[in-house]
Amino acid sequence: MTQALPLTSIDLEELARHLDSPEYGAGYFDPATGAIYQALEGEVLGDDGEPVDLDDTDWVSLGGRSSHEAYDDMAAFAAAVADPKLVDRLESALRGRGAFRRFKDAMYAAPEPVGRAWNSFRNSRAEIRAVAWLLTHEFVSEADGSVALEDLHRACDEALAVARTPTAVTCESDDLPARWRELSTVVESGENVVLLKDGEPWALIDRL
Repeated sequence: MTQALPLTSIDLEELARHLDSPEYGAGYFDPATGAIYQALEGEVLGDDGEPVDLDDTDWVSLGGRSSHEAYDDMAAFAAAVADPKLVDRLESALRGRGAFRRFKDAMYAAPEPVGRAWNSFRNSRAEIRAVAWLLTHEFVSEADGSVALEDLHRACDEALAVARTPTAVTCESDDLPARWRELSTVVESGENVVLLKDGEPWALIDRL
């Protein structure tokens, strides 16, 4: 059995992207190193840039996943949105063929904090699936996987909290001390403040 890898050695975002691809064999995972290799027109290049004979490796094929889980991500987020007009647009987008494109278009026109929250939620849900896959195959330890899942579920909850916020002012966390007086006035007026970290929703300040 392959020894468990440290989770930090694996690019979770890249792994999630390949796992969620509808194309079977979209990429390959090396359980010995955690490296991920993309397949291009049926060919996989190794670290040296030369084609790899997959029969000589123990790499695991990625991709071929149903779109149902990604659709469920959209539906879960739409159900949490507070703005009724945006909810109507998102629910309409989810009906019938072409739902992914229509949902993307609707989110592009959404208020910026909600759009950022959707990106955070979508990425976190995809990475939750990636960690679950790693745990199922025992490529990472239960301890590492549990910590990562806890963090990712927290990120999902924080993104949904932003979506549920009717109105919100945004502020980068590093700017909070300088803007504290201004933001205190905002909170006193009954509005909420969404704190961003590197442009992504991180925390919510509301009045008790």
